[in-house]
Amino acid sequence: MNINSNENELENLQDHQCELLKPLESIYYVRLGSSFSIQCQAKTDNARISWHKNTSPIHGQGEDHMQILIDYMLFIEKIDWKHNTTFSCTIQTSIKCKQTSYWKIIVFENTQEEVSRRLQSNPLNFVGTHGIVLSGSTPWHVTISYRDLSVNFYYDAFCSGLLIDEDTVLSVSQCFDQTSSLQTFLQQQQIIFDPMKLIIYVAKYDRLSTSPYERQSSVIQLINSTNDFIVLKIHLLFLSIESQPLPLPRMNDMSILFNNISLYATGWGPLSSNADKPMRLKYVQQRIVDCNNSISSPSTLCTTAIALKQPNLCPGDAGGILFAQTNQRIFAIGLISKFSKTFCDIRSPQITTINRLDIISNWLKQNSLV
Repeated sequence: MNINSNENELENLQDHQCELLKPLESIYYVRLGSSFSIQCQAKTDNARISWHKNTSPIHGQGEDHMQILIDYMLFIEKIDWKHNTTFSCTIQTSIKCKQTSYWKIIVFENTQEEVSRRLQSNPLNFVGTHGIVLSGSTPWHVTISYRDLSVNFYYDAFCSGLLIDEDTVLSVSQCFDQTSSLQTFLQQQQIIFDPMKLIIYVAKYDRLSTSPYERQSSVIQLINSTNDFIVLKIHLLFLSIESQPLPLPRMNDMSILFNNISLYATGWGPLSSNADKPMRLKYVQQRIVDCNNSISSPSTLCTTAIALKQPNLCPGDAGGILFAQTNQRIFAIGLISKFSKTFCDIRSPQITTINRLDIISNWLKQNSLV
């Protein structure tokens, strides 16, 4: 039997042409009354794309506020309850090359609590005292970079933050004040800081490569708040399985932190003094300790490594999230703020100051930020 290898190569090429440039997620959480857009773009230019809501074709002429702006982009001008359903797009370049992707829009009305309470705790995501964060296991972690293309300046993953809504990120002021590493580098290059050049990433787990569901947005406004927090208002980011808020602490949550609760923190800092910048987002297990008198405050708590000679938090992790995990739930405790030492060394204990989120929860609610 003769096998035509050229024909097989052609079929494989056609199959790959039906692949999406960027995969779609299975669920998107969209606020009632807001807009929504999604791209279903093939790797080839000659693909035919058809859209469906449930099984009914979408013609994109304004019915149900839906438009097809370009062949591969569906835009919903105003989300209504009728959009709380399943959608699909089908890419076809030939008879042998056809692919359909499905997703569901879940409409929510009031606050991010409707979305964050769907977040399920999975103890298998964080095993041992430290490790590399698995894709999809910290959908609340935001990576903050700075990009000024006019002077070819790029400072990647210098800070982290907590996603608290589809247009709101919470971080710490230490990342942006005059003594921060960002401001120091900008001053060395004689560049004026512009908050509009901040880039916000969700679902980013690798410093150099793009994660499958990674998305980005830009900053509209920086809002200084109380207790060394800073709020970043950003262009709309749709919440999804891969990017969703972490529940803030409830009234009694802080009182149970000493009751055999597993505490972890995520960040982009190195794991030791001899390590370069990590290529992957890390996690380290933490335990609560007494703060030194010089840094003690009702709005903060202090942590250190779970045991001696274990990897710890250190500069580079600022803005990262300290969270608690039980078998039933997972919730945020605070954001990484300051460090007792300016270096990372497992032989020397590091005490990390955490800005407590329960202190700012009421302020966030009063200002309609959650």
